[in-house]
Amino acid sequence: MIGFLLTYWPMLDPLNFFAPYESLAAHHENQLTRALLVVLRYCPLAHATWLYLVDTSLRLEQLPPARFRTQKAQLVLSKQAATDEATIRGISVWLAPDAGQAPMPVGTSERRQILDGIVEYGDALVMAIENKVYPGQVTLQPRSINTGGAVVEFDPSVRSVSWQTLLEAMADLSLRGHVAGAEKKLLDDFLTFAEHHFPQVGPYSTLRRAASSRARVKRRLEAVITAVTGVVEPARQDMVSRNLPPHLGGEQRSVEMVALDLHADGDKVCLRLWPGDTLTQAKVLFKRAGAVRGLPLLPGWTVRPNYHWGFVSSNLAPARGAIAAAEYIEYWVGAIRQTRAVPRERWEAEWGRLEKIGIVTPHDRAKFDQSFVKTKIPKAYPRPGLMCEYTWTFDDAIALDESGKLAETVQAVLGGILHQIEEPWQLPDPQGRS
Repeated sequence: MIGFLLTYWPMLDPLNFFAPYESLAAHHENQLTRALLVVLRYCPLAHATWLYLVDTSLRLEQLPPARFRTQKAQLVLSKQAATDEATIRGISVWLAPDAGQAPMPVGTSERRQILDGIVEYGDALVMAIENKVYPGQVTLQPRSINTGGAVVEFDPSVRSVSWQTLLEAMADLSLRGHVAGAEKKLLDDFLTFAEHHFPQVGPYSTLRRAASSRARVKRRLEAVITAVTGVVEPARQDMVSRNLPPHLGGEQRSVEMVALDLHADGDKVCLRLWPGDTLTQAKVLFKRAGAVRGLPLLPGWTVRPNYHWGFVSSNLAPARGAIAAAEYIEYWVGAIRQTRAVPRERWEAEWGRLEKIGIVTPHDRAKFDQSFVKTKIPKAYPRPGLMCEYTWTFDDAIALDESGKLAETVQAVLGGILHQIEEPWQLPDPQGRS
């Protein structure tokens, strides 16, 4: 009976979706190649899209049925391939995150090879795919193919396809309703797989494409805030944030961090700054009396008190007093010159004074006691900052992104508030123009 089953049922094809591929980790680049070939095999529209990215003249309906293989040395399986009568067109494809369009010649060789992906269209065309999942220069593989004696005439240049462009196109097929049912599920699973195990190749280059996933939206906002500030490294891991680049003249700054993040309810994109977030920054900020008084009047901006206590580099014990922003600003314009670290013996008196003004409330006291009174910290540093927020509805942010204007709009808004508080920041061109 077992012998019958082994005879009747062929060995599993490694591109069978349900067959594990050897023992490679999910994040190995060979798994991504296999996943792509599975999608091309079972989703004709994705296959047609792939062909268009490789060569705009290729038409799936005009080609013989495709045969897909992965991690094989032999380029061609066709029985006619070894005859002089059948010359097969060959295309070498370099698939990588940063695949450029610089022409790279293709030649044949006798080297030992393992081809990442092979798509064979009868005797009409064979495609050799070299996949890389990290940026870098093109390797030897796509430029030097061992035909194994088959009569294959390669197109003169390697065809370059970037993973970002490919995944954008795949996402658009699903987003625009061009695939449905099992094909849509397969395509969406592939995109999720690529995002989870290969985040370095995922584009999600517009908010619309990313909208189905909060993580993808944040990734898109990371790209936008990087373009706006020119800074790559996040300021904090818990939000989409950057420390602003050094500003002109080297003056002491009144604000350091900016964030462009998704609102907690998911229906808004928020640009936030925290001027005066340390005592040193606050002294700079409130000395610019006319500038800081104008903050609550900036169109579109919401400005709120952001008083908290600090020690060394830590922000501790935030307060949520009921004082209005304009009144809070006016108080600190007058008081900032005399504001110093408060020693332990003066904590009670200082707390009572701030509570009477409305900067702190009785509900804030528990956090202060936990962070200061119950510790050995000798001094509490007042940090009379502000929180400034500008919001776009998610739909408006999507529209700006679709038109290619989200980064420059965010930068214009950011530049406006920095100008208001007299911060001469040198921000880059968000479109990358020199």
